[in-house]
Amino acid sequence: MSAAVLETVGGRPAASFFARLRGDRMAFAALLLLLLLVAASIAAPLLSPHAAYEVDLASQRLAPSLTHPFGTDDLGRDVLVRTLHAGRTTMLVGGAAVLFALLIGVTAGAVAGYRRGLLDSVIMRAADMFLSIPVFLVVVVIAKLVAGIELVPGWRRHFILLAIVLLIGAAIFLGNELEDFQQARVQDQVSYNALARSLLAGRGYSFEQDWYPGFTKAHKPTAHWSFLYPLYLSGVYSITGYYPLAARIVQAVFSGILSIWLLFRLGKRLSGETLGLITAGLGAIYPYFIFHDAALMTESFFILGILVMLNLSIAIIDTRNGGENHYSSLRTSISAWLIIGIVFGVTAILRQTILLWLPFWLFWIYWAGWKQIKWWEPIITLAVIALFIIPWSIRNYLIYEDFLLLNSNSGYALYSANHPNHGTQFDQDYAAPLPEDLVSQGLNEAQWNSALTIRGLQFILQDPHRYLLLSLDRVGIFFNFWISPESNLSSNLMRVLSYGLYLPFFIYGLILSLREWKRYSLIYLFTLSFSAMHILTWASIRYRLPVDAALMPLAALALVDIIIRLQTRLGNAS
Repeated sequence: MSAAVLETVGGRPAASFFARLRGDRMAFAALLLLLLLVAASIAAPLLSPHAAYEVDLASQRLAPSLTHPFGTDDLGRDVLVRTLHAGRTTMLVGGAAVLFALLIGVTAGAVAGYRRGLLDSVIMRAADMFLSIPVFLVVVVIAKLVAGIELVPGWRRHFILLAIVLLIGAAIFLGNELEDFQQARVQDQVSYNALARSLLAGRGYSFEQDWYPGFTKAHKPTAHWSFLYPLYLSGVYSITGYYPLAARIVQAVFSGILSIWLLFRLGKRLSGETLGLITAGLGAIYPYFIFHDAALMTESFFILGILVMLNLSIAIIDTRNGGENHYSSLRTSISAWLIIGIVFGVTAILRQTILLWLPFWLFWIYWAGWKQIKWWEPIITLAVIALFIIPWSIRNYLIYEDFLLLNSNSGYALYSANHPNHGTQFDQDYAAPLPEDLVSQGLNEAQWNSALTIRGLQFILQDPHRYLLLSLDRVGIFFNFWISPESNLSSNLMRVLSYGLYLPFFIYGLILSLREWKRYSLIYLFTLSFSAMHILTWASIRYRLPVDAALMPLAALALVDIIIRLQTRLGNAS
Protein backbone atom coordinates (compact mmCIF):
# COMPACT_ATOMS: atom_id res chain seq x y z
CA MET A 1 0.00 0.00 0.00
CA SER A 2 1.39 3.42 -0.88
CA ALA A 3 2.34 6.08 1.66
CA ALA A 4 -0.34 8.37 0.22
CA VAL A 5 -3.01 5.81 0.99
CA LEU A 6 -1.68 5.37 4.53
CA GLU A 7 -1.83 9.11 5.08
CA THR A 8 -5.38 9.18 3.75
CA VAL A 9 -6.72 6.56 6.14
CA GLY A 10 -5.10 8.23 9.15
CA GLY A 11 -4.72 4.94 10.98
CA ARG A 12 -8.48 4.38 11.39
CA PRO A 13 -9.43 0.68 10.99
CA ALA A 14 -12.59 1.31 8.95
CA ALA A 15 -10.89 3.77 6.61
CA SER A 16 -7.93 1.42 6.26
CA PHE A 17 -10.24 -1.44 5.30
CA PHE A 18 -11.98 0.52 2.54
CA ALA A 19 -8.66 1.83 1.28
CA ARG A 20 -7.30 -1.71 0.95
CA LEU A 21 -10.55 -2.79 -0.71
CA ARG A 22 -10.28 -0.07 -3.34
CA GLY A 23 -6.70 -1.10 -3.95
CA ASP A 24 -7.72 -4.72 -4.69
CA ARG A 25 -9.84 -4.67 -7.87
CA MET A 26 -10.82 -8.33 -7.66
CA ALA A 27 -12.02 -7.97 -4.08
CA PHE A 28 -13.92 -4.79 -4.93
CA ALA A 29 -15.59 -6.46 -7.91
CA ALA A 30 -16.50 -9.47 -5.75
CA LEU A 31 -18.08 -7.17 -3.18
CA LEU A 32 -20.15 -5.42 -5.83
CA LEU A 33 -21.28 -8.78 -7.22
CA LEU A 34 -22.22 -9.98 -3.74
CA LEU A 35 -24.22 -6.80 -3.04
CA LEU A 36 -25.94 -7.16 -6.42
CA LEU A 37 -26.94 -10.75 -5.63
CA VAL A 38 -28.23 -9.80 -2.19
CA ALA A 39 -30.27 -6.90 -3.58
CA ALA A 40 -31.63 -9.07 -6.39
CA SER A 41 -32.67 -11.80 -3.94
CA ILE A 42 -34.41 -9.35 -1.62
CA ALA A 43 -36.24 -7.64 -4.51
CA ALA A 44 -36.95 -10.89 -6.40
CA PRO A 45 -40.77 -10.51 -6.41
CA LEU A 46 -40.41 -7.02 -7.91
CA LEU A 47 -37.83 -7.84 -10.57
CA SER A 48 -39.53 -10.65 -12.48
CA PRO A 49 -42.97 -11.06 -14.08
CA HIS A 50 -42.82 -14.77 -13.24
CA ALA A 51 -43.82 -16.29 -9.90
CA ALA A 52 -41.36 -18.66 -8.23
CA TYR A 53 -43.95 -21.44 -7.91
CA GLU A 54 -45.92 -20.76 -11.11
CA VAL A 55 -46.33 -24.02 -13.07
CA ASP A 56 -46.45 -23.69 -16.87
CA LEU A 57 -46.50 -27.14 -18.48
CA ALA A 58 -46.37 -25.54 -21.92
CA SER A 59 -42.95 -24.10 -21.13
CA GLN A 60 -41.16 -27.18 -19.82
CA ARG A 61 -37.36 -27.41 -20.12
CA LEU A 62 -36.94 -24.29 -22.26
CA ALA A 63 -33.44 -23.13 -23.18
CA PRO A 64 -32.16 -19.81 -21.80
CA SER A 65 -33.71 -16.80 -23.55
CA LEU A 66 -34.56 -13.16 -22.95
CA THR A 67 -37.87 -14.23 -21.40
CA HIS A 68 -36.26 -16.94 -19.25
CA PRO A 69 -32.53 -16.08 -18.88
CA PHE A 70 -31.76 -19.33 -17.03
CA GLY A 71 -34.36 -21.39 -18.86
CA THR A 72 -37.18 -23.35 -17.18
CA ASP A 73 -37.35 -26.62 -15.23
CA ASP A 74 -39.45 -29.78 -15.70
CA LEU A 75 -42.61 -27.95 -14.56
CA GLY A 76 -42.04 -24.84 -16.65
CA ARG A 77 -40.97 -22.70 -13.69
CA ASP A 78 -38.46 -19.91 -14.33
CA VAL A 79 -35.06 -21.06 -12.99
CA LEU A 80 -33.67 -17.53 -12.49
CA VAL A 81 -36.64 -16.48 -10.36
CA ARG A 82 -36.39 -19.67 -8.30
CA THR A 83 -32.66 -19.09 -7.85
CA LEU A 84 -33.25 -15.57 -6.54
CA HIS A 85 -35.94 -16.79 -4.18
CA ALA A 86 -33.61 -19.55 -2.99
CA GLY A 87 -31.07 -16.83 -2.21
CA ARG A 88 -33.52 -15.28 0.24
CA THR A 89 -33.82 -18.60 2.07
CA THR A 90 -30.04 -18.99 2.08
CA MET A 91 -29.56 -15.53 3.58
CA LEU A 92 -32.20 -16.17 6.21
CA VAL A 93 -30.73 -19.52 7.26
CA GLY A 94 -27.13 -18.31 7.05
CA GLY A 95 -27.88 -15.10 8.92
CA ALA A 96 -29.73 -16.96 11.66
CA ALA A 97 -26.89 -19.48 11.96
CA VAL A 98 -24.27 -16.74 12.26
CA LEU A 99 -26.43 -14.83 14.74
CA PHE A 100 -26.92 -17.83 17.02
CA ALA A 101 -23.25 -18.76 16.71
CA LEU A 102 -22.25 -15.23 17.73
CA LEU A 103 -24.78 -15.18 20.57
CA ILE A 104 -23.64 -18.50 22.04
CA GLY A 105 -19.95 -18.08 21.23
CA VAL A 106 -19.56 -14.51 22.47
CA THR A 107 -21.56 -15.16 25.64
CA ALA A 108 -19.70 -18.40 26.46
CA GLY A 109 -16.32 -16.85 25.60
CA ALA A 110 -16.98 -13.74 27.65
CA VAL A 111 -18.12 -15.77 30.65
CA ALA A 112 -15.12 -18.12 30.38
CA GLY A 113 -12.68 -15.22 30.09
CA TYR A 114 -14.29 -13.28 32.91
CA ARG A 115 -14.76 -16.07 35.43
CA ARG A 116 -11.76 -18.29 34.54
CA GLY A 117 -11.03 -21.21 36.84
CA LEU A 118 -13.31 -24.26 36.81
CA LEU A 119 -16.07 -22.60 34.77
CA ASP A 120 -13.54 -21.64 32.08
CA SER A 121 -12.30 -25.23 31.88
CA VAL A 122 -15.82 -26.66 31.66
CA ILE A 123 -16.83 -24.29 28.87
CA MET A 124 -13.66 -24.90 26.87
CA ARG A 125 -13.91 -28.69 27.20
CA ALA A 126 -17.55 -28.53 26.08
CA ALA A 127 -16.46 -26.48 23.06
CA ASP A 128 -13.74 -29.02 22.25
CA MET A 129 -16.30 -31.83 22.48
CA PHE A 130 -18.66 -30.15 20.01
CA LEU A 131 -15.81 -29.34 17.62
CA SER A 132 -14.74 -32.98 17.61
CA ILE A 133 -18.13 -34.18 16.32
CA PRO A 134 -18.41 -34.26 12.48
CA VAL A 135 -20.60 -31.38 11.28
CA PHE A 136 -22.46 -33.54 8.75
CA LEU A 137 -23.48 -35.99 11.48
CA VAL A 138 -24.81 -33.13 13.64
CA VAL A 139 -26.83 -31.77 10.70
CA VAL A 140 -28.38 -35.18 9.98
CA VAL A 141 -29.34 -35.71 13.65
CA ILE A 142 -30.87 -32.23 14.00
CA ALA A 143 -32.75 -32.60 10.72
CA LYS A 144 -34.18 -35.89 11.93
CA LEU A 145 -35.21 -34.41 15.29
CA VAL A 146 -37.01 -31.42 13.81
CA ALA A 147 -38.52 -33.24 10.83
CA GLY A 148 -42.26 -32.77 10.84
CA ILE A 149 -42.16 -30.37 13.82
CA GLU A 150 -43.47 -26.93 12.91
CA LEU A 151 -43.33 -24.98 16.16
CA VAL A 152 -43.14 -21.62 14.43
CA PRO A 153 -44.69 -22.01 10.99
CA GLY A 154 -44.75 -19.37 8.28
CA TRP A 155 -44.26 -15.76 9.19
CA ARG A 156 -44.00 -16.46 12.90
CA ARG A 157 -40.49 -17.77 12.32
CA HIS A 158 -39.51 -14.54 10.56
CA PHE A 159 -41.00 -12.42 13.33
CA ILE A 160 -39.05 -14.31 15.98
CA LEU A 161 -35.76 -14.10 14.06
CA LEU A 162 -36.30 -10.38 13.50
CA ALA A 163 -37.15 -9.91 17.17
CA ILE A 164 -34.03 -11.78 18.30
CA VAL A 165 -31.83 -9.50 16.19
CA LEU A 166 -33.53 -6.35 17.50
CA LEU A 167 -33.56 -7.53 21.12
CA ILE A 168 -29.91 -8.56 21.21
CA GLY A 169 -29.06 -5.27 19.49
CA ALA A 170 -30.95 -3.36 22.20
CA ALA A 171 -29.19 -5.33 24.96
CA ILE A 172 -25.77 -4.62 23.44
CA PHE A 173 -26.71 -0.95 22.99
CA LEU A 174 -27.63 -0.63 26.69
CA GLY A 175 -24.38 -2.40 27.49
CA ASN A 176 -22.74 -3.90 30.52
CA GLU A 177 -22.50 -0.70 32.56
CA LEU A 178 -25.28 0.96 34.53
CA GLU A 179 -25.57 4.71 34.30
CA ASP A 180 -25.75 7.23 37.10
CA PHE A 181 -28.46 6.67 39.71
CA GLN A 182 -29.93 10.14 39.20
CA GLN A 183 -31.05 9.41 35.65
CA ALA A 184 -34.74 8.53 35.91
CA ARG A 185 -34.69 6.01 33.06
CA VAL A 186 -32.14 3.81 34.83
CA GLN A 187 -32.97 4.46 38.48
CA ASP A 188 -34.89 1.20 38.78
CA GLN A 189 -32.14 -0.67 36.96
CA VAL A 190 -29.50 0.51 39.45
CA SER A 191 -31.77 -0.33 42.39
CA TYR A 192 -32.55 -3.87 41.24
CA ASN A 193 -28.91 -4.42 40.37
CA ALA A 194 -27.86 -3.34 43.88
CA LEU A 195 -30.45 -5.64 45.48
CA ALA A 196 -29.29 -8.57 43.35
CA ARG A 197 -25.68 -8.07 44.42
CA SER A 198 -26.81 -7.78 48.03
CA LEU A 199 -28.66 -11.11 47.76
CA LEU A 200 -25.54 -12.75 46.34
CA ALA A 201 -23.47 -11.35 49.19
CA GLY A 202 -25.88 -12.84 51.74
CA ARG A 203 -27.23 -9.49 52.95
CA GLY A 204 -30.80 -10.14 51.79
CA TYR A 205 -33.01 -7.37 50.39
CA SER A 206 -30.98 -4.38 51.58
CA PHE A 207 -28.80 -1.55 50.29
CA GLU A 208 -25.31 -0.54 51.40
CA GLN A 209 -26.39 3.11 51.69
CA ASP A 210 -29.55 5.08 52.38
CA TRP A 211 -31.81 4.66 49.37
CA TYR A 212 -34.73 6.18 47.53
CA PRO A 213 -37.21 7.49 48.56
CA GLY A 214 -35.46 8.35 51.82
CA PHE A 215 -36.93 6.00 54.41
CA THR A 216 -34.96 2.96 53.18
CA LYS A 217 -31.92 2.90 55.47
CA ALA A 218 -28.54 1.36 54.75
CA HIS A 219 -28.12 -2.30 55.76
CA LYS A 220 -31.79 -2.53 56.79
CA PRO A 221 -34.22 -5.01 55.14
CA THR A 222 -36.38 -3.28 52.53
CA ALA A 223 -39.71 -4.14 50.96
CA HIS A 224 -39.90 -1.11 48.70
CA TRP A 225 -38.89 -2.91 45.51
CA SER A 226 -40.06 -6.01 43.68
CA PHE A 227 -39.07 -9.21 45.47
CA LEU A 228 -38.99 -11.39 42.38
CA TYR A 229 -36.90 -9.39 39.92
CA PRO A 230 -33.73 -9.18 42.09
CA LEU A 231 -33.95 -12.97 42.44
CA TYR A 232 -33.80 -13.26 38.65
CA LEU A 233 -30.77 -10.96 38.42
CA SER A 234 -28.95 -12.69 41.26
CA GLY A 235 -29.63 -16.04 39.57
CA VAL A 236 -28.00 -14.86 36.36
CA TYR A 237 -25.07 -13.28 38.23
CA SER A 238 -24.50 -16.47 40.19
CA ILE A 239 -23.84 -18.25 36.87
CA THR A 240 -22.08 -15.56 34.82
CA GLY A 241 -20.59 -13.40 37.55
CA TYR A 242 -21.40 -9.71 37.71
CA TYR A 243 -22.21 -9.25 34.05
CA PRO A 244 -25.36 -7.12 33.48
CA LEU A 245 -25.13 -7.59 29.70
CA ALA A 246 -25.68 -11.34 30.16
CA ALA A 247 -28.82 -10.60 32.21
CA ARG A 248 -30.00 -8.21 29.49
CA ILE A 249 -29.51 -10.76 26.71
CA VAL A 250 -31.20 -13.61 28.60
CA GLN A 251 -34.14 -11.40 29.56
CA ALA A 252 -34.46 -9.83 26.10
CA VAL A 253 -34.47 -13.12 24.20
CA PHE A 254 -36.71 -14.96 26.68
CA SER A 255 -39.32 -12.25 27.23
CA GLY A 256 -39.18 -11.03 23.63
CA ILE A 257 -39.84 -14.43 22.06
CA LEU A 258 -42.45 -15.41 24.64
CA SER A 259 -44.31 -12.11 24.27
CA ILE A 260 -44.46 -12.57 20.48
CA TRP A 261 -45.92 -16.05 20.94
CA LEU A 262 -48.43 -14.79 23.52
CA LEU A 263 -49.46 -11.91 21.26
CA PHE A 264 -49.97 -14.38 18.43
CA ARG A 265 -52.15 -16.58 20.67
CA LEU A 266 -54.16 -13.60 21.87
CA GLY A 267 -54.77 -12.27 18.35
CA LYS A 268 -55.60 -15.73 17.02
CA ARG A 269 -58.03 -16.39 19.84
CA LEU A 270 -59.81 -13.08 19.27
CA SER A 271 -60.09 -13.20 15.48
CA GLY A 272 -58.19 -15.98 13.74
CA GLU A 273 -54.65 -16.87 12.69
CA THR A 274 -54.11 -13.98 10.28
CA LEU A 275 -54.86 -11.46 13.01
CA GLY A 276 -52.61 -13.41 15.35
CA LEU A 277 -49.69 -13.27 12.92
CA ILE A 278 -50.05 -9.53 12.38
CA THR A 279 -50.42 -8.95 16.13
CA ALA A 280 -47.15 -10.83 16.70
CA GLY A 281 -45.42 -8.89 13.96
CA LEU A 282 -46.53 -5.52 15.32
CA GLY A 283 -45.35 -6.50 18.78
CA ALA A 284 -41.98 -7.72 17.47
CA ILE A 285 -41.04 -4.30 16.05
CA TYR A 286 -42.60 -2.07 18.76
CA PRO A 287 -39.63 0.07 19.91
CA TYR A 288 -40.85 0.48 23.51
CA PHE A 289 -41.10 -3.31 23.91
CA ILE A 290 -37.64 -3.83 22.43
CA PHE A 291 -36.06 -1.31 24.80
CA HIS A 292 -37.76 -2.51 27.97
CA ASP A 293 -37.15 -6.17 27.13
CA ALA A 294 -33.43 -5.38 27.45
CA ALA A 295 -33.69 -2.96 30.40
CA LEU A 296 -33.03 -4.36 33.88
CA MET A 297 -36.53 -3.53 35.13
CA THR A 298 -39.77 -5.40 35.77
CA GLU A 299 -41.66 -4.18 32.70
CA SER A 300 -40.93 -7.06 30.32
CA PHE A 301 -41.80 -9.85 32.77
CA PHE A 302 -44.85 -7.95 34.02
CA ILE A 303 -46.17 -7.64 30.45
CA LEU A 304 -45.68 -11.39 30.04
CA GLY A 305 -47.82 -11.98 33.12
CA ILE A 306 -50.56 -9.72 31.75
CA LEU A 307 -50.55 -11.47 28.36
CA VAL A 308 -50.72 -14.92 29.97
CA MET A 309 -53.67 -13.83 32.12
CA LEU A 310 -55.55 -12.36 29.16
CA ASN A 311 -54.97 -15.52 27.13
CA LEU A 312 -55.98 -17.91 29.91
CA SER A 313 -59.03 -15.89 30.94
CA ILE A 314 -60.43 -15.81 27.40
CA ALA A 315 -59.58 -19.50 27.01
CA ILE A 316 -61.55 -20.41 30.14
CA ILE A 317 -64.63 -18.55 28.97
CA ASP A 318 -64.33 -19.96 25.43
CA THR A 319 -64.15 -23.47 26.82
CA ARG A 320 -67.21 -23.00 29.00
CA ASN A 321 -69.17 -21.43 26.16
CA GLY A 322 -68.29 -24.24 23.77
CA GLY A 323 -65.72 -22.30 21.77
CA GLU A 324 -62.55 -23.72 20.27
CA ASN A 325 -60.13 -24.68 23.01
CA HIS A 326 -56.43 -24.17 22.37
CA TYR A 327 -55.56 -25.05 25.96
CA SER A 328 -56.44 -28.71 26.37
CA SER A 329 -55.09 -28.71 29.92
CA LEU A 330 -57.82 -26.26 30.87
CA ARG A 331 -60.58 -28.79 30.35
CA THR A 332 -60.22 -29.78 33.98
CA SER A 333 -62.00 -27.06 35.90
CA ILE A 334 -59.80 -26.99 38.98
CA SER A 335 -56.54 -27.00 37.01
CA ALA A 336 -57.71 -23.99 34.98
CA TRP A 337 -58.25 -21.87 38.08
CA LEU A 338 -55.04 -23.13 39.67
CA ILE A 339 -52.98 -22.12 36.64
CA ILE A 340 -54.38 -18.62 36.42
CA GLY A 341 -53.94 -18.25 40.19
CA ILE A 342 -50.26 -19.15 39.86
CA VAL A 343 -49.83 -16.58 37.09
CA PHE A 344 -51.58 -13.90 39.17
CA GLY A 345 -49.49 -14.78 42.23
CA VAL A 346 -46.13 -14.69 40.44
CA THR A 347 -47.03 -11.43 38.71
CA ALA A 348 -48.09 -9.89 42.04
CA ILE A 349 -44.72 -10.71 43.61
CA LEU A 350 -43.10 -9.12 40.57
CA ARG A 351 -45.23 -5.97 40.84
CA GLN A 352 -48.11 -5.64 43.27
CA THR A 353 -50.03 -3.25 40.99
CA ILE A 354 -51.73 -6.26 39.43
CA LEU A 355 -53.71 -6.78 42.64
CA LEU A 356 -55.64 -3.57 41.91
CA TRP A 357 -56.86 -5.19 38.70
CA LEU A 358 -58.02 -8.35 40.47
CA PRO A 359 -61.56 -7.04 41.29
CA PHE A 360 -62.08 -6.04 37.64
CA TRP A 361 -60.95 -9.47 36.51
CA LEU A 362 -63.38 -11.15 38.91
CA PHE A 363 -66.20 -8.98 37.63
CA TRP A 364 -65.44 -9.92 34.01
CA ILE A 365 -65.13 -13.64 34.79
CA TYR A 366 -68.54 -13.77 36.48
CA TRP A 367 -70.13 -11.56 33.81
CA ALA A 368 -68.66 -13.30 30.75
CA GLY A 369 -69.18 -16.75 32.23
CA TRP A 370 -72.68 -16.12 33.57
CA LYS A 371 -74.45 -19.43 34.17
CA GLN A 372 -71.33 -21.24 32.96
CA ILE A 373 -68.93 -20.43 35.81
CA LYS A 374 -69.68 -21.90 39.24
CA TRP A 375 -69.51 -19.27 41.96
CA TRP A 376 -66.76 -21.07 43.89
CA GLU A 377 -64.36 -21.65 40.98
CA PRO A 378 -62.67 -18.20 40.95
CA ILE A 379 -62.24 -18.62 44.73
CA ILE A 380 -59.65 -21.28 43.88
CA THR A 381 -57.68 -18.62 42.00
CA LEU A 382 -57.93 -16.23 44.96
CA ALA A 383 -56.69 -18.93 47.33
CA VAL A 384 -53.66 -19.64 45.13
CA ILE A 385 -52.85 -15.91 44.95
CA ALA A 386 -53.04 -15.74 48.73
CA LEU A 387 -50.60 -18.66 49.03
CA PHE A 388 -48.05 -16.69 47.00
CA ILE A 389 -48.51 -13.46 48.96
CA ILE A 390 -48.84 -14.70 52.57
CA PRO A 391 -45.16 -15.79 52.94
CA TRP A 392 -44.02 -12.29 52.03
CA SER A 393 -46.58 -10.71 54.36
CA ILE A 394 -45.23 -12.91 57.18
CA ARG A 395 -41.69 -11.91 56.26
CA ASN A 396 -42.65 -8.25 56.47
CA TYR A 397 -44.39 -8.72 59.81
CA LEU A 398 -41.37 -10.46 61.30
CA ILE A 399 -39.14 -7.59 60.18
CA TYR A 400 -41.36 -4.56 60.85
CA GLU A 401 -43.73 -5.97 63.51
CA ASP A 402 -46.55 -4.42 61.53
CA PHE A 403 -48.76 -5.49 58.63
CA LEU A 404 -47.43 -4.89 55.12
CA LEU A 405 -49.07 -6.95 52.38
CA LEU A 406 -46.18 -6.94 49.89
CA ASN A 407 -44.22 -3.80 49.03
CA SER A 408 -43.92 -0.46 50.79
CA ASN A 409 -43.96 1.66 47.62
CA SER A 410 -47.72 2.19 47.24
CA GLY A 411 -47.97 4.70 50.09
CA TYR A 412 -45.16 6.86 48.82
CA ALA A 413 -46.50 6.68 45.24
CA LEU A 414 -49.91 7.99 46.36
CA TYR A 415 -48.31 10.66 48.55
CA SER A 416 -45.72 11.91 46.06
CA ALA A 417 -48.03 11.78 43.01
CA ASN A 418 -50.62 14.03 44.70
CA HIS A 419 -48.29 16.31 46.64
CA PRO A 420 -49.32 19.99 46.61
CA ASN A 421 -45.94 20.90 45.11
CA HIS A 422 -47.25 19.57 41.78
CA GLY A 423 -49.99 22.16 41.75
CA THR A 424 -52.18 21.08 38.84
CA GLN A 425 -49.33 20.00 36.54
CA PHE A 426 -47.94 16.55 37.23
CA ASP A 427 -44.17 15.99 37.03
CA GLN A 428 -43.50 12.27 36.74
CA ASP A 429 -39.83 12.73 37.69
CA TYR A 430 -40.56 14.70 40.86
CA ALA A 431 -39.91 12.87 44.15
CA ALA A 432 -41.72 14.66 46.96
CA PRO A 433 -39.71 15.19 50.17
CA LEU A 434 -40.77 13.14 53.16
CA PRO A 435 -42.88 15.02 55.75
CA GLU A 436 -40.66 16.44 58.48
CA ASP A 437 -43.13 15.53 61.22
CA LEU A 438 -42.92 11.86 60.19
CA VAL A 439 -39.13 11.82 59.71
CA SER A 440 -38.61 12.68 63.38
CA GLN A 441 -40.70 9.68 64.49
CA GLY A 442 -38.21 7.04 63.25
CA LEU A 443 -40.80 4.95 61.41
CA ASN A 444 -40.01 1.64 59.72
CA GLU A 445 -41.07 0.91 56.13
CA ALA A 446 -44.43 -0.63 57.04
CA GLN A 447 -45.29 2.39 59.18
CA TRP A 448 -44.08 4.75 56.47
CA ASN A 449 -46.31 3.02 53.94
CA SER A 450 -49.41 3.43 56.14
CA ALA A 451 -48.62 7.01 57.12
CA LEU A 452 -47.92 8.16 53.57
CA THR A 453 -51.07 6.45 52.28
CA ILE A 454 -53.10 8.46 54.78
CA ARG A 455 -51.23 11.65 53.90
CA GLY A 456 -51.82 11.07 50.18
CA LEU A 457 -55.56 10.55 50.74
CA GLN A 458 -55.62 13.76 52.79
CA PHE A 459 -54.11 15.69 49.87
CA ILE A 460 -56.96 14.42 47.67
CA LEU A 461 -59.78 15.11 50.15
CA GLN A 462 -58.48 18.55 51.16
CA ASP A 463 -58.53 19.85 47.59
CA PRO A 464 -60.55 17.57 45.28
CA HIS A 465 -60.68 20.26 42.58
CA ARG A 466 -56.87 20.39 42.37
CA TYR A 467 -56.77 16.57 42.37
CA LEU A 468 -59.19 16.48 39.43
CA LEU A 469 -57.09 18.95 37.42
CA LEU A 470 -53.91 17.09 38.36
CA SER A 471 -55.42 13.79 37.21
CA LEU A 472 -56.50 15.36 33.93
CA ASP A 473 -52.93 16.53 33.40
CA ARG A 474 -51.74 12.97 34.03
CA VAL A 475 -53.88 11.80 31.10
CA GLY A 476 -51.59 13.68 28.71
CA ILE A 477 -48.49 12.18 30.35
CA PHE A 478 -49.84 8.63 30.34
CA PHE A 479 -50.85 8.75 26.67
CA ASN A 480 -47.98 10.97 25.54
CA PHE A 481 -46.90 10.34 21.94
CA TRP A 482 -45.51 13.72 20.88
CA ILE A 483 -41.99 15.15 20.78
CA SER A 484 -40.84 16.88 23.94
CA PRO A 485 -38.02 19.48 24.06
CA GLU A 486 -37.10 18.11 27.50
CA SER A 487 -36.36 14.63 26.08
CA ASN A 488 -33.27 13.59 24.13
CA LEU A 489 -33.36 12.48 20.50
CA SER A 490 -33.55 8.73 21.24
CA SER A 491 -36.46 9.16 23.66
CA ASN A 492 -38.39 11.32 21.21
CA LEU A 493 -37.82 8.87 18.35
CA MET A 494 -38.86 5.92 20.49
CA ARG A 495 -42.02 7.72 21.61
CA VAL A 496 -43.10 8.78 18.12
CA LEU A 497 -42.23 5.47 16.43
CA SER A 498 -43.99 3.48 19.15
CA TYR A 499 -47.20 4.94 20.52
CA GLY A 500 -47.30 7.85 18.09
CA LEU A 501 -47.20 5.53 15.09
CA TYR A 502 -49.50 2.87 16.52
CA LEU A 503 -52.13 5.13 18.16
CA PRO A 504 -54.21 5.69 14.98
CA PHE A 505 -54.33 1.92 14.48
CA PHE A 506 -55.32 1.36 18.14
CA ILE A 507 -58.22 3.83 17.74
CA TYR A 508 -59.37 2.51 14.37
CA GLY A 509 -59.12 -1.06 15.59
CA LEU A 510 -61.15 -0.16 18.66
CA ILE A 511 -63.92 1.17 16.44
CA LEU A 512 -63.85 -1.95 14.26
CA SER A 513 -63.90 -4.27 17.26
CA LEU A 514 -67.17 -2.78 18.53
CA ARG A 515 -68.96 -5.05 16.04
CA GLU A 516 -67.97 -7.93 18.32
CA TRP A 517 -67.67 -5.99 21.56
CA LYS A 518 -68.30 -8.98 23.81
CA ARG A 519 -65.39 -10.79 22.19
CA TYR A 520 -63.06 -7.89 23.01
CA SER A 521 -64.66 -6.94 26.34
CA LEU A 522 -61.71 -8.12 28.47
CA ILE A 523 -59.34 -5.98 26.37
CA TYR A 524 -61.61 -2.97 26.89
CA LEU A 525 -61.88 -3.56 30.62
CA PHE A 526 -58.16 -4.03 31.13
CA THR A 527 -57.33 -0.94 29.06
CA LEU A 528 -59.79 1.29 30.94
CA SER A 529 -59.13 -0.01 34.46
CA PHE A 530 -55.34 -0.24 34.23
CA SER A 531 -55.11 3.22 32.64
CA ALA A 532 -57.37 4.70 35.32
CA MET A 533 -55.22 3.20 38.10
CA HIS A 534 -52.19 5.16 36.95
CA ILE A 535 -53.97 8.31 35.82
CA LEU A 536 -55.44 8.62 39.31
CA THR A 537 -52.07 7.98 40.98
CA TRP A 538 -48.67 7.95 39.28
CA ALA A 539 -48.70 8.26 35.48
CA SER A 540 -45.70 7.30 33.39
CA ILE A 541 -45.23 6.08 29.84
CA ARG A 542 -43.61 2.83 30.94
CA TYR A 543 -46.58 2.06 33.18
CA ARG A 544 -48.74 2.20 30.05
CA LEU A 545 -46.84 -0.54 28.21
CA PRO A 546 -49.09 -3.42 29.42
CA VAL A 547 -52.00 -1.50 27.89
CA ASP A 548 -50.07 -1.19 24.62
CA ALA A 549 -49.57 -4.96 24.62
CA ALA A 550 -53.27 -5.60 25.23
CA LEU A 551 -54.20 -3.24 22.37
CA MET A 552 -51.93 -4.91 19.79
CA PRO A 553 -54.76 -7.14 18.45
CA LEU A 554 -56.79 -3.98 17.80
CA ALA A 555 -53.91 -2.46 15.82
CA ALA A 556 -53.71 -5.71 13.84
CA LEU A 557 -57.46 -5.59 13.23
CA ALA A 558 -57.12 -2.07 11.83
CA LEU A 559 -54.18 -3.02 9.63
CA VAL A 560 -56.01 -6.04 8.19
CA ASP A 561 -59.05 -3.89 7.39
CA ILE A 562 -56.90 -1.23 5.69
CA ILE A 563 -55.11 -3.83 3.57
CA ILE A 564 -58.39 -5.41 2.48
CA ARG A 565 -59.82 -2.02 1.54
CA LEU A 566 -56.70 -1.11 -0.46
CA GLN A 567 -56.78 -4.45 -2.29
CA THR A 568 -60.46 -3.94 -3.12
CA ARG A 569 -59.85 -0.45 -4.49
CA LEU A 570 -56.83 -1.52 -6.51
CA GLY A 571 -58.80 -4.48 -7.87
CA ASN A 572 -61.68 -2.23 -8.90
CA ALA A 573 -59.29 0.27 -10.50
CA SER A 574 -57.63 -2.42 -12.59
